[in-house]
Amino acid sequence: MADNVALVVIFGINSRQGSSIARRFAHKSHMRLRGITTDLSSTKSQGWKARGIELVQIEDFCDTGAIEEALQGAVGIFGFTDFYRYLDEHSTLSLASMYKKCPEEVAAQREILEGKAIIAAAADVQSLQLFVLSSLSPLSEETEVVRGLQQFRSKAEIAEYMYSSHEELGKKASLLKPALYMENWTMFLRKNPDGRFIFGTTLPADLVMPWTNVTNDMGTLFQLCTASVPPLNIAALSDIKSGAEICQLFTSVTGIPCDYVQYTAEELVKMLGSRGHIIVDMLNHLSQRLYYEEDGIQLSHHVIKGRPDAHKFHLTSFEEYMKASLPAYLVLKGDKRGSKEATSASDGGVETAVYDSGLRATSEDARMVSEQMAAKGFEVPKMRDSEGRVTSGNGWDRNE
Repeated sequence: MADNVALVVIFGINSRQGSSIARRFAHKSHMRLRGITTDLSSTKSQGWKARGIELVQIEDFCDTGAIEEALQGAVGIFGFTDFYRYLDEHSTLSLASMYKKCPEEVAAQREILEGKAIIAAAADVQSLQLFVLSSLSPLSEETEVVRGLQQFRSKAEIAEYMYSSHEELGKKASLLKPALYMENWTMFLRKNPDGRFIFGTTLPADLVMPWTNVTNDMGTLFQLCTASVPPLNIAALSDIKSGAEICQLFTSVTGIPCDYVQYTAEELVKMLGSRGHIIVDMLNHLSQRLYYEEDGIQLSHHVIKGRPDAHKFHLTSFEEYMKASLPAYLVLKGDKRGSKEATSASDGGVETAVYDSGLRATSEDARMVSEQMAAKGFEVPKMRDSEGRVTSGNGWDRNE
């Protein structure tokens, strides 16, 4: 990257991926950030503006003129497309009904159009030195493109379009391919009436799964790309853990027993609700073709290992994330007393979309875990009673 102040444009700055990159570079004096969003009035957008980050609103990603204008002067670009944004739109359901296709296929086609528009515009930026594209590993020829794998197909087609139609841009491009979101692992967690927890997927207990801590590590890996010579094709993994290993970590951190359960596809779909079928399809894909087995792909840890500046690119282990987040998670669940919680990971990557947690944690569970962790020397979150008063903790604040 250039030594002078460099303009970096971040598509999807309000997504987990884009936000991670923005946080990583927000205070660097040699960089100026410009974030692309669909809504300037959102709370997140207002937060970025308060931090001095320039924002540009683009509602229609078929508006090539708006994209070209937003990219003017960019030295670096983070390209991001949002499959789930299209899947959530009513117009996608209408088109699916009209053309007798599943909504996921229509959302994928719309995502492809967005990705091609971004790439075509980026290819014309004369000042550009680095283009980093958030992508996914392509499906093998033998893989049936079922509903839950449509985003794999769309993101691979976007990358292929770049290499085939804009070769010069491809030479400046690196791909980051996040895996299962570490932040969403608790969607597979449940509590039994006897107090034991269960963690389960459709995969065997000993089959390792690739995980990405998107909140912390996408920014780290984008910085790695800025410090490396493109092109790179990086499996953007933070850690690799099996279901059995996750259960062991849970018990080690909390002192509460946790058992692994291998569900049938039907059981997991029923348990996860709304988009359970997407998650089941993705897990099935992982079991047949490990995420990091793509030809030519490099594991993030291998790219970092051996670099003289490797200490700058620390990736979050599952254990680190669990120690930092699990007590706060149990506090949250304890406050809700088992109420249903819907969350969205509308982010690109191997998202876990919307789910119904079903977890039954109590405030007593959370307090016990916090006390055990404090005794082990771990930081614990503030815990508040029904009136919002702090009842324990050492000042660790879950909110940014």
